[in-house]
Amino acid sequence: MMLGEFDHFIACTFLCAACLSAASKPPIARMELIGTDRVDEFAIIEGKGTITKTIVQFDVPESTWTKVGISFIPLETGSVTLMIGGPWLGDRPLLSDQRLYVCWDDLEVTGSVIRNAGFEAMNDDFLPYYWYRVGGKDAGAVNDVTYVRNGEWSACVWMGSRLAQKIPVTAGKQVIVTGWALAPAFPGER
Repeated sequence: MMLGEFDHFIACTFLCAACLSAASKPPIARMELIGTDRVDEFAIIEGKGTITKTIVQFDVPESTWTKVGISFIPLETGSVTLMIGGPWLGDRPLLSDQRLYVCWDDLEVTGSVIRNAGFEAMNDDFLPYYWYRVGGKDAGAVNDVTYVRNGEWSACVWMGSRLAQKIPVTAGKQVIVTGWALAPAFPGER
């Protein structure tokens, strides 16, 4: 990704993990902020979780919509990239039936602007307007009521195919990002 003079890449990556087996830990929602040298006061504001360096991990019960959120203060004016994705499975090879999809709905940003935060408008390829794909081409909007919190559509992503959007930020002005995450009961289903 080429960045312009005032375009600083700070990615807020939302990640949710579904249970891999009965012995696995409960599903985890994860937000990651990259570029912490350009932000201050990175904190959890919604959900229960822990911060390790630039990673926030939240508990997300399987098949239950859970609100999660972070806040930060940009040290420079420009833009940040908000990215939503699925669970990171480490360095293990990922088979197509191991894709752990995560649904996202009703994102909100205070201190900036996010467009199509409910994923209700999209092109013919189910790519929500104002969002772009990172990785594979199967991230997109889904309208199965099982995976929609509000409205008719939500975003369905996994680690290999995420959605991202640039949002403008102003130095010193707090940005709050919240959203609702769902770890479906059936990993790999969409």
